Amino acid sequence: MSWPVLYLLVPYTVLLPKGLDMFSVCLCLLWRTTAQALTFPPNNIMLANSAPSTLVLGAINGVAGSTASLCRALGPTVTGIIHSQGLKFGISGLAWWVTGVICAIGALESLWMKDPQTFKDQQDPADREVNRDISMIDPLTIDAAIGTASKSSCDLAKGIRNQPKAQRTEEVEEVEEYE
Repeated sequence: MSWPVLYLLVPYTVLLPKGLDMFSVCLCLLWRTTAQALTFPPNNIMLANSAPSTLVLGAINGVAGSTASLCRALGPTVTGIIHSQGLKFGISGLAWWVTGVICAIGALESLWMKDPQTFKDQQDPADREVNRDISMIDPLTIDAAIGTASKSSCDLAKGIRNQPKAQRTEEVEEVEEYE
């Protein structure tokens, strides 16, 4: 709940006396940096814990990273547009207040989050069935299959390289030229 309060208060730093304005800006930056350092690790942990299987964890982290990058790319543009619209109406803090409201909605939404480990007994029967099906996927079997496939392809490549030049195809010779 720290972010919404911060974003709603920042525009009022202009109203402080001349000696306190830079101090308040530094205090807000310190507050933001501390809040950021304290919130991102738990977010990453919650994201990892939300994965139904370790097999999809990479995809989930990839989508989360892409979404974060998209927000970092579009955020300044959207905030700039909101700020310029606010200046047209004489509201210089509009972008900060809109960001504060968005943060407040996200903070309120987080109150309904549940830890799946804590509330296992309260799951719907359909959810238990899905979790049972996912747990039937054996990661060790998949790792063994991947290892066998990669070993077979390496053995195949070694076997082709050890053939006499007369038996090799043109494609293999082209690959060796580039190596």
